[in-house]
Amino acid sequence: NAVGRRTRRIFAALSAVCVIAAMGVAIPGTWDFVSFLTIKRSATLRIPLAYVFSIYLLFMGATIAWFGYRLWRVLRHDEEPGRVSAEVTP
Repeated sequence: NAVGRRTRRIFAALSAVCVIAAMGVAIPGTWDFVSFLTIKRSATLRIPLAYVFSIYLLFMGATIAWFGYRLWRVLRHDEEPGRVSAEVTP
């Protein structure tokens, strides 16, 4: 809250773009690793390890979607980033 409203919006938009870009760049490598794990099986359950590690791809997709939504809201001025409400609810 030490900077102005416009600066907070710029920081929020920039950080959302950075997270989206980082996750987007990491998807191909993650896909390769998860697809490689189809040949290995877990020691206890005997299921392909790709099933276990594929949840990370779902996490990456959800993270991209969440920060895309946040970026959209910040650019539309629907959300004021960094502002903490002074209201206290019991």
